[in-house]
Parts: sequence; C-alpha cells; structure tokens
Amino acid sequence: MGKTGEQIAADYLQALGYTIVADEGEVTKYTLEQNMLENLDYMLLWAVQEKEPSAYFGKEIVSYDFLVKDHPLEKLFSPEDYFISVVVMLVDGDVIGGTSGPRSKIKNLITAGGEYSIDGKTLNEIKGTDYPQWLDYWKKTYGKRTE
Repeated sequence: MGKTGEQIAADYLQALGYTIVADEGEVTKYTLEQNMLENLDYMLLWAVQEKEPSAYFGKEIVSYDFLVKDHPLEKLFSPEDYFISVVVMLVDGDVIGGTSGPRSKIKNLITAGGEYSIDGKTLNEIKGTDYPQWLDYWKKTYGKRTE
C-alpha cells in the first residue's frame, strides 16, 4: 500500500533536514479556484511559493501541519520561546510547497508578520521583488476583473 499524504509530507520535511517534534495532522483540504486568490490569506500563502497558483486551478490541495526543529527560522525566533510550524501542501500525492512560521510556546498562537516559505524564505527572497510590486502583479494576474 502507498504512503498517505501525511507520510509523504513528513518524509519531505525530514529530507529537508528538519526534525518533526509534533504532527498536527491535516489542516486544510480545498479545490483551488481563481476567485479564492482575491482572499488575503490565499494571497499571502501563494506569495511565498515557487510556482504560480494557476498551475493548480481545479486541483485539490491538502495541507498538513507539523512542528519542527532544525529549521532556518530558529535563527530569527528563539527555540526557547517558539515552535516552528511548517505546513506542507500536496496535490495528487506530490509536495507543491508550503509555509513556515513561528508559533509562540506561551500562547500557542501563530505570530503576526506574514508568511515564510517552507524553508523560511520571504516573498522578497523568492520572487525577487518587494510587496507593493508583487501586489500590483498579483492584482493584474489574479485580481477581480471588474476594476
């Protein structure tokens, strides 16, 4: 029998050199449609992916959340105060990307400040542009067609 999506996601994180501290399980499952990309949460999610979301229109995306250590964000967020949460996105059993971010050990909340890529990179590091330029591109590419 083949691996579950969760096992594929866990194996991927371990291959990146991260140690899984906790498996939080499946967090979202949805079919990506273009109109969803007008929502800020989806915009910020896709801002830190290598691939364009249009490659996945009409496909089911399943995401799994893990708490990890040995992650690059530990340089910015002290492991004494934060867990690093990594969400891995899969389509048809293949990892297509994900996000990472600090989660306070005190309140167990995700800390504000935007998304990081699965390996802790910012929008600027991935896209080579700043947020205002990227937002302009995003609106032209995926925004409402009624403007």
